[in-house]
Amino acid sequence: LTLQSPQLKGRKTTHGRSAFRFFRRRISAETTGAFLTARIRRLHARRLESRDGQSWLPLICYPSWSEYREGRPFGEPYRSTWIHLEAFLVPEVQCDAAMKAISRRNFFGRWMPGGAKWLHVFVGEYPWASACNVETDDWLGFGTRVDGSALEFMPVYNEIVCEWEYDGSLPSSIYFHVPARAFFEASPLWWNGVDGFSTPDGKTVFRDPSASEGGPATLLADIDDLLPRLKGLGCRLVWTLLGEKYVLGETAHGTPRVTYSQTACLNIDGTISFGDRVFFDDNEKDQGLAR
Repeated sequence: LTLQSPQLKGRKTTHGRSAFRFFRRRISAETTGAFLTARIRRLHARRLESRDGQSWLPLICYPSWSEYREGRPFGEPYRSTWIHLEAFLVPEVQCDAAMKAISRRNFFGRWMPGGAKWLHVFVGEYPWASACNVETDDWLGFGTRVDGSALEFMPVYNEIVCEWEYDGSLPSSIYFHVPARAFFEASPLWWNGVDGFSTPDGKTVFRDPSASEGGPATLLADIDDLLPRLKGLGCRLVWTLLGEKYVLGETAHGTPRVTYSQTACLNIDGTISFGDRVFFDDNEKDQGLAR
């Protein structure tokens, strides 16, 4: 896959492939639309290594793919797909109940909690500066609960936003993903000056490579740092995956759009347990936590 962000258009990116080898693209004549198949089952068997030898886990990412190209004949159908992968911190004592509640659910409609967004903040000021603490995180969109449930799902990220109307040199807004405050409470983290946050010894353990390499918005975590950090917080990490595949074009009318979802959980030994991948033909079907 070649994944590029609007603000870095034209620059090649490698992290889309290295961070998402558990996604395998399958395109065949028999399918009604091209899609990225969610191969997260491979994650426990093959760690994701970068050029510096660290093993990374994607906490969030939003990859997409499309057959569309400039100059295609008008009306010719083309296949497209996208995936939203998001992780949450869940208290250890609630993990089993939380996994049952999100299993086989349709995550369309953004009914799960989301992170906060700051506009007038420098990334290096997060999260200690006054600009990050004048307003509470929940006032800026951060939540941990789904309506009608006592279960906690804490988003693993917040966003620092650089909007193009405040910087005329940008072709579009930049959304930089930073770790949730909870990760800073477990042990110290400092801005690395480029694309992420480091431990006091200078090792980068959280990063958004879209800031330095282009590609889709992403937050990666070094698994060797993440596991003890989660233990200190008394939390487990769970993922939700939402995807859609569809065909567009004048002659593609009536081709169904297919929505699919899946869940996963990071175990304390670093292995990953996976839920069923479920397909939906109705975006509103089975939304919300299972009762």
